[in-house]
Amino acid sequence: MTSISEPSASISIVIPTFRRPERLERLLEMVLNQVSALQGSGAVEILVVDNCPERSAFKAVSTFDDRVRYNSEPVPGVANARNRGVNEALGDYVLFLDDDELPRADWLASFVKQANHGLDACFGPVEPFYEARPAPDLQNALDRLFSRRLPARTGQDISISRAWLGTGNSMFRKLACFDRPDPFSTDFNSGGEDVWFLRELVQNKNIVLTWCAEAIVDELVPHDRMSKDYVKQRIFKNGQLRCLIEKGSNGANGAVRVAFWMSVGVAQFLGYRMASILLLPFKPKVSTNLELRSAGGLGKLLWWR
Repeated sequence: MTSISEPSASISIVIPTFRRPERLERLLEMVLNQVSALQGSGAVEILVVDNCPERSAFKAVSTFDDRVRYNSEPVPGVANARNRGVNEALGDYVLFLDDDELPRADWLASFVKQANHGLDACFGPVEPFYEARPAPDLQNALDRLFSRRLPARTGQDISISRAWLGTGNSMFRKLACFDRPDPFSTDFNSGGEDVWFLRELVQNKNIVLTWCAEAIVDELVPHDRMSKDYVKQRIFKNGQLRCLIEKGSNGANGAVRVAFWMSVGVAQFLGYRMASILLLPFKPKVSTNLELRSAGGLGKLLWWR
């Protein structure tokens, strides 16, 4: 692991968590090791936001004494947890790390370099780490759902990909990106709060989103998220979010955008579904992949449900 000097910009590592105490303890050990590798770690703090009303993360956090700061956000919802983290963070930058993400070597050092360059928003790669071997016909769909891979170099503008980024494994300069107490919309407490937030950053604030290729995390994918039903439901919801986010655009422009994506959804649903049926007897793996893609089209069409 690379040892680097203390960051000139202070960083708050914010970890929202919900009922994953065992995984959280392992994650905190890994993060603390990287913080210790910095020459003087006073400019980096670790903050856990427990979104479980029963405070299930408290015991895991307490084992690390004052090296990790614990906060309880008992009102359920991922947007509530992220907002609490932003409001409690003391650093110049907020670095979000989800409780199912495990950082690789030099993860923190790579983000520190970007913070010292003064970038406003930065994103690192995400690689899936499966608890069990995925079914061959679901592998491609699972990889798309649980990875963030871009053919970009460190420091490159990736704003065009905002709809596919999310806020896990990402860092934001507080003064530029969080200009109000609750930047994440609670209308998306069940998911999609990050897509809405990034739309606002790019479209309304002209914030440039940049890539950090070396800041890699592995996302743990449990067995219960590797079924065909789960994947189909997740892709359907992603299709809905596409239209829900565009609906947030002002006036007629938003209506036009939603109408466009609904028409795309019709084409995707009919095209992928028909191709899936035709290919089923000959290429079942390809057929399954197309069937799953059709769920995204149906989500765009039925975004209002």
